[in-house]
Amino acid sequence: MLDLVMETLTQHIGRDPEAVTPSTRLDQLDVDSLALLELLCTLEDEHNVRVPDEIGDIHGGLTLTEIADLLERAQPEALPGQQAPVDPVTAGGSVT
Repeated sequence: MLDLVMETLTQHIGRDPEAVTPSTRLDQLDVDSLALLELLCTLEDEHNVRVPDEIGDIHGGLTLTEIADLLERAQPEALPGQQAPVDPVTAGGSVT
């Protein structure tokens, strides 16, 4: 999930890949509330990432690792006989 958040920030929100690390906070990247909403909508729409109901818990003071952890915890568990949702980045797929 962390790789997906970082890649989405660099590709869709237009942040410099050199400035994006797991310990980077959103406010260090000048990601305002509108850009944060765009990031979350992109993750939800293009990558089927469930955004938590507690969206207010995601703010500019969090690191990208903390945001990825919040998003990871919000993903549904697989029901018996079903596969869990697959993160295309960690599964070796493409996120274009």
